[in-house]
Amino acid sequence: TKICQSFCMRKLTITFLTIVFCLTSSIAWSETVKPDDLVKRNGIIYKKFTDKPYSGSVEGKDKDGEFHKGIIKNGKREGLWEKYHENGQLFWKGTFKDSKEEGIWKSYDENGSLSSKTTYKDGERDGVSELYHENGSLSSKTTYKDGGKEGVEEFYQKNGHLYWKGTWKNGKLEGVWKSYDENGSLYQKETYKDGKKDGVVEGYHKNGQLWTKGTYKNGKKEGVWELYNDSGSLYKKNTYKDDKLIKEEEF
Repeated sequence: TKICQSFCMRKLTITFLTIVFCLTSSIAWSETVKPDDLVKRNGIIYKKFTDKPYSGSVEGKDKDGEFHKGIIKNGKREGLWEKYHENGQLFWKGTFKDSKEEGIWKSYDENGSLSSKTTYKDGERDGVSELYHENGSLSSKTTYKDGGKEGVEEFYQKNGHLYWKGTWKNGKLEGVWKSYDENGSLYQKETYKDGKKDGVVEGYHKNGQLWTKGTYKNGKKEGVWELYNDSGSLYKKNTYKDDKLIKEEEF
């Protein structure tokens, strides 16, 4: 009987301690502080005047009057975070993992319109990133890989017409890039290699006629450049060497 009583008492004690631990943890996690109550040291977030990494909720305005809302776990931001403009409109929202941006992040202007949408992986831009004009139309669309631009990038005018389009490779412009006028007509075509203009360049009049044609070599004008009027007639030739004009011919 004594053995049974002793066993039962130990079981009750363990149960009691478990309940106390759970309640204590719950109280700690239920704590909510304002952004200005926290400080970051060596990448870890602490409550001011403490040496223990903070765990709990953050909710309130910062020194700039912007409202923050999110969770910190062991000194690092985790899960969904939101930030608001001074007027109460959502500024941005996204998910943190180990204090690094992860997944799709969206930002908004003070009127509540979507201004950007970006995909992150391990704190770096990775995937498609989109920016928007104030009227809601797409402003740009860029692909990132490990934080650097990689692949096709497009820029658009407020009226929806394409403005500029080309390709990035290892964070540098590569291949043919095309630009367009306000009506969506081709305005200029350039070739890049390793981030520098290298190859044929062509420019066009608004009526579609060729305006200029020449060549770049390693970022510098080289050889004959031709200029045409809007009726398609050649009226001038300029010859370049190492980006310097060495000869002019008019017709």
